[in-house]
Amino acid sequence: MWVLAVTVAAQSARAQTFTGNYNGDNTINIIGDNPAFAQTGDRGQVNLVSLGTNGGGNYLLFNRSAFGFLTDGLISPGTDYVKNPAAASRSMWLNMDLQGPGFSVSFKKKYAFAFTTGVRYLVNSNNLDNDVFTHLGVNTGMLRPTQDTYRINNFSFTSQVFREYDFSFATKVFETEDRHLSLGITAKLLAGAGAMGLTIPQASYTTTDNDGIAYNVNGKANFAFTPYANKYALTNSPLNALHNATNNMGLGFSAGAVYYLHINNTFSREKNYQARIALSVTDIGSISYSASSTSGSYLFNDAQIAYRNTTNNPNATFGNRVFNEYLMDTVARAQASASRFKVSLPTALHFNADINITREIFYLNANVLLNLVNPSSAKYTNYYVSTVTITPRYYISPDKDISFGMPFSYNSLKQGGLGGVAFVGPFYVGSRTLFNMFINNMYNNIDFYAGLSVRIKQKRQREKDYMMM
Repeated sequence: MWVLAVTVAAQSARAQTFTGNYNGDNTINIIGDNPAFAQTGDRGQVNLVSLGTNGGGNYLLFNRSAFGFLTDGLISPGTDYVKNPAAASRSMWLNMDLQGPGFSVSFKKKYAFAFTTGVRYLVNSNNLDNDVFTHLGVNTGMLRPTQDTYRINNFSFTSQVFREYDFSFATKVFETEDRHLSLGITAKLLAGAGAMGLTIPQASYTTTDNDGIAYNVNGKANFAFTPYANKYALTNSPLNALHNATNNMGLGFSAGAVYYLHINNTFSREKNYQARIALSVTDIGSISYSASSTSGSYLFNDAQIAYRNTTNNPNATFGNRVFNEYLMDTVARAQASASRFKVSLPTALHFNADINITREIFYLNANVLLNLVNPSSAKYTNYYVSTVTITPRYYISPDKDISFGMPFSYNSLKQGGLGGVAFVGPFYVGSRTLFNMFINNMYNNIDFYAGLSVRIKQKRQREKDYMMM
């Protein structure tokens, strides 16, 4: 079956995110979630590097050994993961955000500019029928179903890797002694390195005795590939695509606001907020990619496909292999071709609240990530899974910037995660699934991140300056 190849590709990829990383001061690494975070009380901030991994969904259950991919980039079926036996419409995601270098600077304590860079790798699969999913790769821990007729409706698979150059501006638009409001906007220059997409509005096929052949294949499929898409889609190193010469450009933008209710005591050096509330819309935009010669729409009419013969061949482009092995030999009839195709960014709404429960010691953070994209077979698009995260955070020493938190997350696939995050000066490390590994032998998502970002603080006022106020 033609979805087998992209399913296997998705299961072997790498990913990343930063759930629970919403501390109060070092915000250069979360400007991507809200550009208004560029406006701080510091003279400037520098993000040297931030990276991590995140992948999940209801396709797979991971073993603890899956974290070995952090060193060797490999995840093995049957050993590191098995298919999730729960019956459901199948969805999965893999995200990667490699941030840095980047910096933000403040002017007159009112204006702020930031320039941040990064590489992002996004993979999504949505609306895969449970019977089809169970049937594919029956040797990975699930029994072969007795049903021999399978149907696919509104299936979509989209993956892309691209560089990102972000220019952010933030300013205080309202300020009193006790509160202030900052607004921010980010313009994104996007350079796509590689992308691939497969959508199936409707299709059906039959099998006989699990012989590895799909019979009576009927339906329509839309294929889109950049030239040499296999450099990131069918290997363990998706960032190899960054070496490709590309004219795949795109634009995007984000906008946000942050409201502070803060303590103002001029007889003390201690200044902090009692509450911080942030709202933003991010990743509005898309990238236009050059398409391989085989990209387009195809009709299948009582075709026969030997899907088990699909193998990973790094010496041939994925698009040409699809054409040569399945489409050229009267398997499918070309309906339309495409010289370019567009892949949308994962547009999302972010709400964040950080409450100072005990002055400068204990905070409670709530974060809502709401997906604004409706994935379907009508378009190629990436999206985030809607997630709610609650993170209590405790400062061991406010002056030394040492703190730790425990994020609890719950997403729209009804999956929960319990993790930990630690901040030690400019360094932070965390995982929203840290404790899942100890609670369960198998779990449905994995996550890890770390980073190094430096604050350039304002000069302290001398004690006599406070006494003169």
